[in-house]
Amino acid sequence: MSNIRDKVELVINNTWQPTGTLNHLTLIRHVYGKSRRTGKGSANWNGELFEALVIKMLISSEILAENLFAQRSLALVPHTKFDIILCASNIKTGVKTPICLSMKTSLRERYKQAEMESVIAKQVHRGCVTALLTLDTAAVQRVKNKLYGIDLLIDCNEPRQLDQLLKLIHSKGKLVTRNELPIIGPLISETAKETALRIRQEKRI
Repeated sequence: MSNIRDKVELVINNTWQPTGTLNHLTLIRHVYGKSRRTGKGSANWNGELFEALVIKMLISSEILAENLFAQRSLALVPHTKFDIILCASNIKTGVKTPICLSMKTSLRERYKQAEMESVIAKQVHRGCVTALLTLDTAAVQRVKNKLYGIDLLIDCNEPRQLDQLLKLIHSKGKLVTRNELPIIGPLISETAKETALRIRQEKRI
């Protein structure tokens, strides 16, 4: 974990206190507004803060930390990396659906990278769901009309849109954990540590 992420986690732990009208759908806006920085070095801090807040929101919404694959690529799509990937398994059919989340504090031209990665992912993994999460409320409507490869553009300042994302995630089926990664087939790329563990387990069989 980076030094910035350590500090971000400390800020969140000190401010993430759902009470009254503040809940897991409104605290991203609340905490980010209080803790974001400006000036030199602010981009890295704000990006880490936003990502950590989204993870905290997901975990507060009955999604386990073990269901989250952070900073991962989909298998067979090595030149793309999503901020978070979840994998849902349909209980009846067994079909696995990757749900890929990209996060941008500010859209500007950055949405184009997220869209390119989304289009490539969908070409390889049919049924893949992609979402772009942002805090750039002013640009959402303008950018939304230009998107063609991303399924959802979520304004994280809007609780209803976050709720829409959560309902979509839960509707896709049982979420796969990181421990189950070796058995779900070629879907999410392994880390070097996970590959080494899988090889050791295979040798024991």
